[in-house]
Amino acid sequence: MLARGFLCRGGITQGWHYYDDKIIFSQALVEAYILESKKANHPLILIHPKLMEELRKRDIEQQKYYEYMCVHDTAGKSFLHPFNYSIVDELFFGFKNEVDGRLISERKQMVKMFMNIINKRIDELIGSSAVDKWQWMKEFSYYTLSNKYADRFRPGLFPKVL
Repeated sequence: MLARGFLCRGGITQGWHYYDDKIIFSQALVEAYILESKKANHPLILIHPKLMEELRKRDIEQQKYYEYMCVHDTAGKSFLHPFNYSIVDELFFGFKNEVDGRLISERKQMVKMFMNIINKRIDELIGSSAVDKWQWMKEFSYYTLSNKYADRFRPGLFPKVL
């Protein structure tokens, strides 16, 4: 979607869910919708605290893909890292045992391509409230590329305890 100039946001949780050809009953869909509609004011996929706690119980912090999968920001939000999916796939499925230069280089190229789109959209939307969302994405892109804004974003689901 970003490659086409569209931003996405959402929520992800865990809970009961039933569907068939005619009906859907889902606590999880309702919780994800509430999370997205009330808290996702930037283009991100928020992770519900209930799911975060379940992942913590399953020792996700010990997984080699953990620091690439999620980001926690200083506003108290934890979300999926939108630019690291290929790195997470490589580590999760065991294609790679560590993050090498090729993976980082591929991610860098992808983010640079997106930066062109992001900057174009900011220029097109100057004066609109939508600029804030694109500016957030630009700042997050800089964080991904160079760790700029590291005071705002941190790898992982949980805040660092100082």
